[in-house]
Amino acid sequence: MTGLALAVLTAIVRPNRTAALLAIVGGTLGIAWILAWVAERTDFHDADGWGDCWPSCSAIQTATGATLTYGTLLLAFVGVVSVASLVRPYRRTR
Repeated sequence: MTGLALAVLTAIVRPNRTAALLAIVGGTLGIAWILAWVAERTDFHDADGWGDCWPSCSAIQTATGATLTYGTLLLAFVGVVSVASLVRPYRRTR
């Protein structure tokens, strides 16, 4: 969730296309991750069995596992790109 916060901070500090894209991607990933986490915690259609369901995983188990695993990595990447975008010197175009 730090990646989401950094993406939104970047959009506030530097309102440009890159910051807006990072905020949209970070927000979408953050919402998807929260929904997967809630599905896992509430045992929605056995979503919490994504770690030990192979080879007969349902679609919800596959989506929950992929979102919680890869979504976390992508949010971290969005955070790193947001910090890099903030550190980069600001150039105005004419």
